[in-house]
Amino acid sequence: MRVLPENLRGLLREPIGRLVNEKQLLKVLESEKHIVSIGDQVTYTILKHDIKPVLCVVDFKTRRGKCSSDVIKVIRAFGEKSIKVKNPPRCISDELWDIIKSAYNNMSKKKKRKKTEKRKIKRRKKRRKVRIKNEKC
Repeated sequence: MRVLPENLRGLLREPIGRLVNEKQLLKVLESEKHIVSIGDQVTYTILKHDIKPVLCVVDFKTRRGKCSSDVIKVIRAFGEKSIKVKNPPRCISDELWDIIKSAYNNMSKKKKRKKTEKRKIKRRKKRRKVRIKNEKC
């Protein structure tokens, strides 16, 4: 289990990096290929703008309490797979860590497969061109 040290709680409560509004966030994300969203409100915001994250970590809670039914509905409707994990506050359980690691590994494998497929297609096209050139000779 990874536990947030008490001395970092205050520091990590503050934004790290540039704080952006919704419009700026969408502009930043439009050029990104692999997006991971952490938190219900961020996940809801990007999903409602048809931006599809490769991984979402949500708990259906906000600082103000439970998420609205609309937020929950949009998030639950997204994705191929949903995994429930018990995770105490201010911690990342071993189970959650393993699931996140597995998701990244699967994403990396899919990426490699796509590259391999693209190479195979390029080779086939080159062969066709060579065959066509040979037939014309």
